[in-house]
Amino acid sequence: MSDPARAFLVQNPHDRLFKKILGSQANAIDFFQNYLPPEVLARMDLATLHPEEKSYVDESLRESYSDLLYSVSLKDSAGVAHDGFLYLLMEHKSTPDRFTALQLLHYMTMIWKSVAEHPTTDSGHDSRLLPMILPLVLYHGESAWRFGCDFSSLLDLPGEAFHKYAVNFEYHLWDLSAIPDTEIKGVVLTQTFLLILKHVRDARFHEKLPGILDLIVSLYNSDRTGLEDLRALLIYIFKAADRIDSREALQYIESRPVLKERIMPTIADLIGQEARLDGRTEGKLETARRMLADGLPVEKVLQYTGLSLDELRRAGMLQGDKPKD
Repeated sequence: MSDPARAFLVQNPHDRLFKKILGSQANAIDFFQNYLPPEVLARMDLATLHPEEKSYVDESLRESYSDLLYSVSLKDSAGVAHDGFLYLLMEHKSTPDRFTALQLLHYMTMIWKSVAEHPTTDSGHDSRLLPMILPLVLYHGESAWRFGCDFSSLLDLPGEAFHKYAVNFEYHLWDLSAIPDTEIKGVVLTQTFLLILKHVRDARFHEKLPGILDLIVSLYNSDRTGLEDLRALLIYIFKAADRIDSREALQYIESRPVLKERIMPTIADLIGQEARLDGRTEGKLETARRMLADGLPVEKVLQYTGLSLDELRRAGMLQGDKPKD
């Protein structure tokens, strides 16, 4: 298994795909062009968008959240450029968190503190002022978002006299469950990425899989999409979608020559990932047991796990050279 593939497998699959796709300048520009409000886009020079290699999510929360920070030039009403940031927080949890605005405030404060401690001399920013940060949330949980997007909705304000003392801001939310498939926009890679995120937890995800794989095939000849992006999408499907049958998914992939030829070796590594990463015989046997239960041929199980026929027989999984009923 290559180092990039290993890194992909051992990290949170949501975080890894999110940063792989939207950590690309070209992909991020396409996403924001299609999903930011027009009035915001009118004051933003997306050609200056630059992903920053920083994360502000607490270590203890990284199973539930991922983040990306982008620097970008913002324009005032006179057309004068100002340094600014887009801060994109992605929620991986199956249900919404009412305190998302509090998390955003914490992360935005960290960004501002960093700017204040390391002022720049760029003409696009007055070092006496803090830059504008546009807080954004991408949510792909199973249940719809049901909380307000303004910070003040979290506060117990006794009355209007206290409003001027209260912290308040709004974040822009994309709840994928509320966006019909037909309204998912962007280049094919962006559409595929968002469709997978939207449906990966669906009980009927297997019904969406053929169409999604066809989109992935259509990406292969795209000038913008590299093979690593295709692998990232497929690895995410296998790693994050616990409601698909491995045998069925492999049949879909093998029926599409491009995927079978170019992607299948990576998927083969993925199927045996737990056994290969920890190297324990018990882990390999447990992986083999699941593969056989899913109906994978014995020869593929041996190939993916590195086990021998004798080891499967001794574990009681085979009668002769065939899976035990």
